[in-house]
Amino acid sequence: MRNPFRWIVEYVDQLPQTTKIVCGFSLTLGLTLGWVGWEGDTHGWWDNRAFVTNLVSSFTGLCFAVPFALVIFERLAEPHAIASDKRRAQRRAEFVLARHKAAKDRLGLLSATVKALPDGASVEDIQRCVMDHWHDVEAVRDTWRRLESTVADGLAENHMTLFTSGGLDSYSYLMDQVQRACEGYRNPPAPYDRNELVGLLDFVVPIPITYFDDSPSI
Repeated sequence: MRNPFRWIVEYVDQLPQTTKIVCGFSLTLGLTLGWVGWEGDTHGWWDNRAFVTNLVSSFTGLCFAVPFALVIFERLAEPHAIASDKRRAQRRAEFVLARHKAAKDRLGLLSATVKALPDGASVEDIQRCVMDHWHDVEAVRDTWRRLESTVADGLAENHMTLFTSGGLDSYSYLMDQVQRACEGYRNPPAPYDRNELVGLLDFVVPIPITYFDDSPSI
């Protein structure tokens, strides 16, 4: 049968050496002063010495309070610190995900604009459309880079995972292709023709990307 107090031993083992020394010294001193106080009451040492009595009793209480503050309060505060870090990672992820989605939605407008061009539109016509949305192309690229690096790392540190249906590697490949396709119309020759560009954008824009919590159940 598992020792129900084993977690206490494990927690104490994880404490910094300095904390262990301070707690051990404070408890030893507190017990010593407590014994001195008890003996003083028994033998009347404190008669007519109210200030000394208060000073010794207060210092004795402090000796017991220091380990309590260092160990117990820290233990109680730990879950709150973990939850705070998790909420911070979630807020960062939600902010960048929202910016990434908004930038992709604007690429949907680029696709619609290219579709609306008349048959036989020139490369220069498509190039103008791409340049009108170049800020959005860069926004998609930059927000994705941030998602796959700092945001993903922050989520992983808090037992959460960035997720998209086709897998992050495939999504990253598609982001590269979008960038390459648009770069091609900015600096011809373009690697994709008009229909391929529209097809790529129409495929990429609706792909959802989110995160999920894979924290171990308690």
